[in-house]
Amino acid sequence: MGYLNFSSGAADAAAWRAASELFAGFEPPEADGTVVERADTASRVATVLRQELDRLTQNDSAFRDNRQAATVIELVFEQLLPAYRQFHGDLLEHQPPGALERPFFIMAAAQAVLATGGPWENAGPQLIDQAITRLNDYLGWRPVAVLENGQLSEPYPHERVRPLPLFVAGAGTAHGRFARLVDRAINILQEAPADLLRQADFEPGLLNELAIDPRAFDFLHPAASRPNYLFGLWDPSLIDDDGCYRRLVIQQSTLEGILSWPEMHGAEIPSAELREESAAVLAGVMLMASGLSGRGPGAPQAGMPLAELLPRIATYRDSFYRWLMTRLPAAHRARLETEAATLRQPFGGVRRHINVLLASRRARQVESVTLASVLARLGRSEAAERLAGLVPAASARTLARITSR
Repeated sequence: MGYLNFSSGAADAAAWRAASELFAGFEPPEADGTVVERADTASRVATVLRQELDRLTQNDSAFRDNRQAATVIELVFEQLLPAYRQFHGDLLEHQPPGALERPFFIMAAAQAVLATGGPWENAGPQLIDQAITRLNDYLGWRPVAVLENGQLSEPYPHERVRPLPLFVAGAGTAHGRFARLVDRAINILQEAPADLLRQADFEPGLLNELAIDPRAFDFLHPAASRPNYLFGLWDPSLIDDDGCYRRLVIQQSTLEGILSWPEMHGAEIPSAELREESAAVLAGVMLMASGLSGRGPGAPQAGMPLAELLPRIATYRDSFYRWLMTRLPAAHRARLETEAATLRQPFGGVRRHINVLLASRRARQVESVTLASVLARLGRSEAAERLAGLVPAASARTLARITSR
């Protein structure tokens, strides 16, 4: 509460950690440790914040002037979050209620409002617009068109989004369904041998933020043809004074595939072993994402041809997985060694599961877009619109809707 009332928008890891703990109070883990995210948690958190502010105003002289905190709570929960969804109505249409309104994203929104600043008495739509612009700080890797006059085209403002933070240095892992997976993956990387991390040019201490791209992965977009783009990348626009990337962004579809691995098995395999395999593969995905670009624009990887870079990534990835297998209990290691001999790759079960899941999503996207076009030509506009709405990717969904009309 002190952050909301007195801060001018500087980063505060303690405030982010407190927001995560507040969400955890409304979403306690199930008996098996899984977390079910609720669509109404953000509104319940807002209610608690208002109640706590009222209590502090009556009992703490430091909060007698509570105008900033009261206004920021109102702006963030009642105006900015709905306005953000409206601003990205096409790009983030596939995100269900509550999926964006997670603890660290809400803190990023509050930080944007505080950094935009008052006067709080006259806060209105202009402040919300400025906060959204400040919040949308990520574009990712995107082929930029070159016009006939030789000038580079500017990205469309609605292409920029705020990645959903899962981990922030100093604040830890954000409460939610990915928390246990992310926390274990980061611990694995912190324990990994320095020589393996050096091959990926990955330094755990440089990871200031791990986030997911909330945009649906478009399998037909030119950006998808970039090797390893499906897994993630360092944010090329967030570079520190030493020339190092600080925010790693991974694809939501990939992370959801990794998370779903334990659900694919019954009681014959201990769930703890399956969760460990998921965390291992997430750690490997982060290393592959890092190895593609290196720790910064000046890294040797930035100038390497793909023909040389990709075999290097595959080599250290498999070395990393083999090292992980040596650290597992004997029974778990024996099962994975048998699996690796059958599938010809370490941790082959979960890796194949992710590839199958992503291939299935690609097939559904192509199928829905094509069928929507066919139904539109047959005059079945309602059915075509229904199929178009099933496409998560904004560009493919928009194309399907244009065709269906």
